[in-house]
Amino acid sequence: MSNDPLDYQQIRTLTEQRLAPILRLRQRRMWLFIHIVAFAVLNMLLYSNAMFPDPVFYDSHPVTWTNLDGSLETTIYHSPYSLVVIISALWLIAIIGFVINVTAAFRREGFIQREMKDDLELERLRMMASLARGGSGESGYIDSPEMGEKRKRNLSLGDDGELIAEEADRPRRGANGRGG
Repeated sequence: MSNDPLDYQQIRTLTEQRLAPILRLRQRRMWLFIHIVAFAVLNMLLYSNAMFPDPVFYDSHPVTWTNLDGSLETTIYHSPYSLVVIISALWLIAIIGFVINVTAAFRREGFIQREMKDDLELERLRMMASLARGGSGESGYIDSPEMGEKRKRNLSLGDDGELIAEEADRPRRGANGRGG
């Protein structure tokens, strides 16, 4: 056993507990990016006529129209099946919901972290005030009854025009510096 007073395993455990919410949020954000990339790639493949001129998931039918000069023109129109469009739309809605969820979770965690920082600062100030009172730093709040009353000081002007600080519980000094 070493003479090291620090318990590294306990410190590691506390650090992991403190970082667990942040790590879960980062993992959710990673999955969000994976979904966005998969959505973009799959939709580019599904809706790309250049790669798949007549893919299985497209409904191909000829469309004929009349030009301004009266001639007829026919082309093959490829439209995706309704199921492909519905699945893509639902996936997009799910991704938008996921983005909103992850963003709200990060904001909530940021708010909690700021509040914890403020609470820690208040606790530090409370302990400093308790120590300044001569306590052990573990008892009560700043305005606890054991704090006692603040000493009263009065300022008065001496005979020579100098400010003299007097405490309320001491007798007032005369001009010669003696009590009375």
